Amino acid sequence: MPQPLNMEKLGAAPKGRRAGRWPWAGRVTALDLDGDMLRVVQAVRRGGRARIVRYAASRIEGFDPAASPAERGRAVGETLRRLGVRARRVVLGIPRAQVMLRTLSLPPAEQPGEVAAMVHYQLARDLPFPAAEAIIDFTLQPVAGGPPTIEGESPALSEEGENALRVLAAVVKRELVRDYEELARAAGLKLAALGLRSHANVRCVELRRLEGGDRCVAMVSLRSDEVIFDVVLDGSLAFSRVGSVTLQAEPGDETGRRRMIADIVLEVVRGVHNYEGVEGHGAITRFFVAGCTGLEEELKEALRERFDVPAEVLDPVRLLGLKRIEGNGATGAQAAFGLALGALDPEGLPFDFLHPRRPPVRRDTRRLRVLAAATAGACLLFGLTVWRTVLVRRHQAVLAALQQELALANRNARAYRALSVQAATVRQWEQSRTPWLDHLALLSALLPPSPDLYVTSLSASGGNTLNLSVKVRTGEILNRIGDALREAGYEVKPSAITPVNDRYGYRFQAGLELAIPAGMSIDLARLEVPERPADDVSGSAELALETPVNEGTPAPAAASDSHAANSSPGAREVAGQTSPPPGTREKRNRFPGDGSAGNPTSRRYIEVKPSYRVVEPTPIGRSRGQDYREARRNGVPRVKPAPAGGSERRRFSLPENWSRLSPEERRALIERFRQQRERSRSAVSGQRKGGGR
Repeated sequence: MPQPLNMEKLGAAPKGRRAGRWPWAGRVTALDLDGDMLRVVQAVRRGGRARIVRYAASRIEGFDPAASPAERGRAVGETLRRLGVRARRVVLGIPRAQVMLRTLSLPPAEQPGEVAAMVHYQLARDLPFPAAEAIIDFTLQPVAGGPPTIEGESPALSEEGENALRVLAAVVKRELVRDYEELARAAGLKLAALGLRSHANVRCVELRRLEGGDRCVAMVSLRSDEVIFDVVLDGSLAFSRVGSVTLQAEPGDETGRRRMIADIVLEVVRGVHNYEGVEGHGAITRFFVAGCTGLEEELKEALRERFDVPAEVLDPVRLLGLKRIEGNGATGAQAAFGLALGALDPEGLPFDFLHPRRPPVRRDTRRLRVLAAATAGACLLFGLTVWRTVLVRRHQAVLAALQQELALANRNARAYRALSVQAATVRQWEQSRTPWLDHLALLSALLPPSPDLYVTSLSASGGNTLNLSVKVRTGEILNRIGDALREAGYEVKPSAITPVNDRYGYRFQAGLELAIPAGMSIDLARLEVPERPADDVSGSAELALETPVNEGTPAPAAASDSHAANSSPGAREVAGQTSPPPGTREKRNRFPGDGSAGNPTSRRYIEVKPSYRVVEPTPIGRSRGQDYREARRNGVPRVKPAPAGGSERRRFSLPENWSRLSPEERRALIERFRQQRERSRSAVSGQRKGGGR
């Protein structure tokens, strides 16, 4: 069937609308439901032409037209299996009674898709149901003066004298399309296209190959429950009307047959009158009758007599050159043949309610700008996220390094805190400017001797305060101490006196808080220090060094006469001797006035035994550890155990003026002692070697 020009500009249609792009690629199965009769036609496209490969018809057992689409679909599928028809994708046609047709006259279109937009706009105002529930498709119709175009070629003059387009539009409900899809799905089929049954009839008229004078012909299709009157003008459907006539008569009932023929002719007359009211109609020059009701021959004669024009029965099997199979109802399968041939046309079905022409979606530039801005924002956000990730990773690496350093520093945190506390103590000591050592010397002079008073603790605070905890034998001693401290300038705040049972004879325990007033001065030269007991060995120090000495080897001379040895756990006294006994050395008291100075008959001797101890007398204000560390810093060697074999310990005694010696003098003194020790060791070693030989 020739199609109008510029069909591609009528509106946006899906790819499946054209046969060349359909999934079956040149093979189609068309189904036509006429009551309980199912007609099937299968066609293929070979060599650029459509060929019918099979056709069949059969009654559907147990078919109920009022049943649901799923039930009808299962019945159709069972019938197809009984016929041996294998099909996956099918084409169906909607009856004319379920479609609303409208002929429209539209102005020429300038842009593609404008015709579809105008058709949807005009029909939306006249629909008896909401436009959202409607599916609209259309096709162009030829007009006087040539085929229609949308660019003004071969213009047609309408009643208004303007260039116009004639459009035949068809409207169905969306719910009806869904029912046909459900029917095909229940039958195990895939609905590929949904056409108009009246337009399928028009496709069969083209098989007749009409002469040039037959521009406008009419076709009357007889079905079980309706009569369809279609008008074909210049090869295109121009008008269609359906009439409700029940074509059922008892066999041999001539009266009933004549009455049905009269009713059909009456419906045809009404259709002709309605068509004559259409703008641009043509004169009908021929009638075609199609169907398989048995009334086709009688109706042909009745139409020839009524309209005085040629009439004939349309037999698609004869026109296509197919082998006739009697009793298969092929004579009334014009709709199935038309659907199969139309689906294989290059342009596809003129009406396809499964893929209708739609107005092109208008591009909303504002929306596009918003989307572009959103895309740019998303890209920017993505870039910022990536950059943030890079920065976070860099900072995490720095954080990991700092945490590692912090972990290493935390290991020494205790030493750092101790050092900080010591530094704070030193700063506080410097800032207070209090002569604590002078006060300590003053307290040593003011407090009574240890048989009467024993100091258990002494502490100083930052507020120029001294706190003493003492044990005394009597309360009178505690009163005298308070008076003496007040006379010296202290502000005494005595605390509670607690009786104690001390094994050394101290009966009371008390605390004294001495506040040092500002401007208090101490004259150390005027202090009277009590004499020390006779058995006090403070003030001297002896360092025991390993020196193997043979009998008769003289010991090194002492640094001074005032340097003497201290009493040790291994010492014993020997009186009345003028020379030291074997294994001992002389020890003199360093304190004058004790009766031993200048008296050669009163001497004490110390027995020398191997020992690692550093015996250091502790003077006032100085500890033994301080003297020992000072000796180590000045190069005094560490004591090592004497080897077995008669070696003897020789002591190196620190002189009284050790603290006043310069470092060079100290090193010279120690070096002289080391040389003497080496000479002694060499002599002993030589004697051992000679005796061995």
